[in-house]
Amino acid sequence: MHIRISRIFHLKKHINHKIVDLCGRKIVKSKPIMKAIVVNGLNKKFGSKEALKNVSFSVEPGERVAIVGQNGAGKTTLLRILSTYLPANSGTIEVLGFDAMKDALELRSNIGYLPEAVPLYEEMRVFEYLKFKCKLRHMPTQTRRRRLHDVISYCDLAAHSNTTIASLSQGVKQRVGIADAIVHEPHLLMIDSLFSNCDPYQVESFTKLLLKDEVLGSSTLLFSSHNREIISSIATRVIFLNHGEITADTTDMQLFKQYTLSELFTNWIRQKEAKSEEEQQQNNESLGK
Repeated sequence: MHIRISRIFHLKKHINHKIVDLCGRKIVKSKPIMKAIVVNGLNKKFGSKEALKNVSFSVEPGERVAIVGQNGAGKTTLLRILSTYLPANSGTIEVLGFDAMKDALELRSNIGYLPEAVPLYEEMRVFEYLKFKCKLRHMPTQTRRRRLHDVISYCDLAAHSNTTIASLSQGVKQRVGIADAIVHEPHLLMIDSLFSNCDPYQVESFTKLLLKDEVLGSSTLLFSSHNREIISSIATRVIFLNHGEITADTTDMQLFKQYTLSELFTNWIRQKEAKSEEEQQQNNESLGK
C-alpha cells in the first residue's frame, strides 16, 4: 500500500507543477511526460574517435529496453549521457520531461543509475550506506524509513544490513547497488552491463529480483547486457548499437530464443550494409538522370 501511494504521488508532479511532497516540501517542477526518453541527433566524440553518431530514438513509459552491441559499440557512453554523468557534443536529449543537458540535478532525483562498477562506499555498513544515500537525495525522514525497510526486504539484504560492504560477496554487492538505485522510487532505472560477471544462479536470482513488481513496478528500464537469457527474460525491446550507430531496433523477442547474440549482430550488420548499398545505388541513379 505504501508503494502505490508513493508512486501515485510521484506521478502527480508530472501533472500538476505545484504539487508538494507529504512533508510539505516543494517538488521540482517538470513537464507532463509523453515519452520517457527522446533522443535526437546525439553525437559524442572522444578526441577524434566518434563514440556515438547521430543517434536518435525514443522510449515509452514502462518499456524495458536492452541496449546491445559488441565491446566499444557505445553502450556505456549512451547510458552515461542519458544519466547526465557525461556531456554530449551535439543533439537533444529529453529524459522524463527534463532537458538532460540543462536540468541534470533535477533529472538525477528522478532516475536510478547503476554503472558497471558500482561505486559503493565499502567501509560503510549496508544499512548505514543506504541511509546515507537517502539523505543525499533529500528524502523526507518518514519516507526514508519506510523505503529503507522496503528495499532491504525486496533485495534480500536483511541478513547483511549490519555487515561492512567490503566483506560482502560480489553478488550481495550487486543487490546493494540495486537497492541504492531504487530506494528513491525512480521513474526510470538505467543499468550498465546488467549482472555482468555473475554465475548462472546469480543471473536467475537477480532477474527474479528485478522483475518483482515492488522493485521495478511501472518504471521504465534501460539496460545494457551481453547475456541473451537476461535480455529475453527482461527486455520488451532491443536496440543494437554498432560503432556508435543504431543498426537495429526490434520488439521481436523471439529472435533471442532462436539465435545467439553473435548471429543476430552479424545479420543486423549485413542488413544495414545492404540497405546502405541500396540507398547509394538509388542516389547514383537519381544523379545520373
